Amino acid sequence: IVVFFEDEIWVGAPVDFPFTFNFSQLDATVGCPFSWSAAVTPQGIVFMARNFQLYLLPKDGGSSQPIGQRIHRRIRDSI
Repeated sequence: IVVFFEDEIWVGAPVDFPFTFNFSQLDATVGCPFSWSAAVTPQGIVFMARNFQLYLLPKDGGSSQPIGQRIHRRIRDSI
């Protein structure tokens, strides 16, 4: 389970009884304040951060990676 906050991302992994999930902070540098901007893709989860930059949360794990430098201006102007 991935939980997006405005300024950070947490991930929950299944664990044994008595708990269902164990949550830990994945990335404290970026979050997703725009819930409508997150989308699941074959490569992972793409989302828009507070700075209107697109990021990819890779399907294989790891921290978020900026991917939208070339379309940043177009997205910002459209919003």
